[in-house]
Amino acid sequence: MKKQNGCLKITLESDLCTATGDGIEGLLDVEVAHEHGLPIIPAKRLKGCLLNAGMELRDNGLIEPGILDILFGTSGNERSGVLHIESATLYKIPGSNFNSGEDWLVTDYDNLHKAIEANKTWSPQELLALFTRSRSTTALEKSGTAKEGSLRTVRVVKKGIQFRSRIELETDQDVSCLMEAFQWCVQGFRHLGLGITRGLGEVTCELIMEAEEDTTITDMTNRIEHHFQGEQEVCLSYQIRLNEPVLLAGRKGLYEDCQDWITGSALRGAFASMMVEEQKLGCEAHKNEDFKRIFLRDGVRFGYGFLTVADTTFYPCPASIAKEKNNDQEKQEMCFDRFFEENQEIRRKEIHSLASIQKGEISLYSPYKEMRLHHSRPKDRGIGHALGDTNGLVGDTGQFFQYVSLKKGQNFQGAITGKYKDISQLLTYAHKRNNSFRLGRSRTAEYGGVEFTVLDITSTRETRDKEPLSREWVLELLTPMVLYNWETVRIEANVDLFCKLLMEKENLELKIEKRFLKFTHVGGYNSSFRLPESQKPALAPGTVLMVSADKEVSREIFEKNQFGEMTGIGFGLVKAVPLAEWSSKRQIVMTAEKKQERFMPEVLTTALNEQRFIRNTRMKALQTAAKGEINATAVEQLISLFSEISQNENSDVYKKMEEKILNITDKEKQNRILQWIKPCENQSSDFIEMYLEKEKWRIRSGGER
Repeated sequence: MKKQNGCLKITLESDLCTATGDGIEGLLDVEVAHEHGLPIIPAKRLKGCLLNAGMELRDNGLIEPGILDILFGTSGNERSGVLHIESATLYKIPGSNFNSGEDWLVTDYDNLHKAIEANKTWSPQELLALFTRSRSTTALEKSGTAKEGSLRTVRVVKKGIQFRSRIELETDQDVSCLMEAFQWCVQGFRHLGLGITRGLGEVTCELIMEAEEDTTITDMTNRIEHHFQGEQEVCLSYQIRLNEPVLLAGRKGLYEDCQDWITGSALRGAFASMMVEEQKLGCEAHKNEDFKRIFLRDGVRFGYGFLTVADTTFYPCPASIAKEKNNDQEKQEMCFDRFFEENQEIRRKEIHSLASIQKGEISLYSPYKEMRLHHSRPKDRGIGHALGDTNGLVGDTGQFFQYVSLKKGQNFQGAITGKYKDISQLLTYAHKRNNSFRLGRSRTAEYGGVEFTVLDITSTRETRDKEPLSREWVLELLTPMVLYNWETVRIEANVDLFCKLLMEKENLELKIEKRFLKFTHVGGYNSSFRLPESQKPALAPGTVLMVSADKEVSREIFEKNQFGEMTGIGFGLVKAVPLAEWSSKRQIVMTAEKKQERFMPEVLTTALNEQRFIRNTRMKALQTAAKGEINATAVEQLISLFSEISQNENSDVYKKMEEKILNITDKEKQNRILQWIKPCENQSSDFIEMYLEKEKWRIRSGGER
């Protein structure tokens, strides 16, 4: 297996608009893609533009047929392309953006992004103003007048800024042949984003490759500190950090919902793909004994990864717990348990977030999700944008679609159990990839990148010290449970089957005292046959039972195994709490996220302070002005005057503008404009340009002084 890493260096030769489909009502019709105010170029845009360039070159005989399918993949194919592209982030910003003579290199974007995310001093809009400007467009009638309702204001990233996007290419085929074809795609990549026929989106792209790596698998078993035998059952605790957004389809489908956790099936699929690639199993994977034992016979059980915030892990909230409706804002919010509810008149509402439960307290939390808009172009490349379900057109006319994904930067923890020899083999595959791989859908661009960390490996036979014993327990389902009824020979979502299964395994008599049930259906999609898998009824996470046993037992009886079918993908996981520790009422407490102290670069802080100073100075100047305001037409005239004067680099822009203003015959208007532009005295041309642009939009939107 050969692997090559590299990056794309993308320089903006003109202003760029990578639209997100969002805007600011009344001010901005089209917003650019950004992360907390730092402009980015989404990876899917890059992949689409590179593929389009490659298709043109293929049609002209410069790229062999079939190479693009290997590189970029084909829609509906079982295997994805060998090329992975990450979103392009800021790398080099001209010094003119900061009124400085030196360009600014962003050598560590991740740290910069985390510092900005943690810093609440600056808003995303203030940051965006350093790297972007606003442009207006309109359509014209045949008469030459503006078409009514056609005015659009778009935000664009300033030309001259340079972005970098990391790429990976991993395959057992001829890498040199693929790289040559990809190099052609890069050279043909010339335009990006909206308005490419209106002067926007012109770019130059350069491919910078690192040394080729030989990623042939090596035995890592001896490098892992252990004291286990190969056949010994062990439990591996892991943490997964999202380096990119992750797409895991929820109950409503991929386009409307996303899971609140990392599913066992996604994790199992990632490791299965690694094994197929490393051992070159291809379509014969089901015949390999190791593959069958680990993945097809549930030899290794891949547990769900649950959200972890500040060392607190959040699980599905038990269905018996409800939140008390409270109109008194000063009163502490409370949750109560319907197992002990006596007053039926209490107004309540269901809890849909995740929960961390202590005896007298409960913390509620939901993972951060985001909606991203995308489109696919028609097969006819003469059509520059998706047309959707346009009446009268036949064939593939492109479409608009959206993804709901887990936001990057979040942590999830879970466990993988199985024989040590199998788990150590899986760790070998992950270590070879520097413990970084991809999960979920759309993994070749923009989505799916995660970092896998082993927290601990313990024997499943180890008993827990000082575990409480009890006859009465509260059992909560953390993952779906699929139960098979051997009498009716069918799958049923019946908790009595669960108790029967538990009694058979542990020689224990159980009685269900109370129950609060949630139901769901589980299924999937078979990519080999391109068909959906059968839907199975299941008990949903959050189902909670109050049970009593005929003897005192520890929680290990309930938690050491998974119950029901499909345990290989994490189904059937139970959490047990002694009834004596289960409170009837709990106070809702806030979970404090641990924020590592990070400092923003001095050049960025200085520029933001200067920008804020401009705004404050302008406001003070307006307050002291005789009549205090000029109209939008006068501002437009000043912007035109500035553009004319600033073409001469040797001129004093403010002085020349002042001379022109003094030629105005209306003395009242002359004084008003001079007073209004006074903050620009002794300032650079970039300062004046920013001042004029900001004032234009403030006046146009009816902003306050």
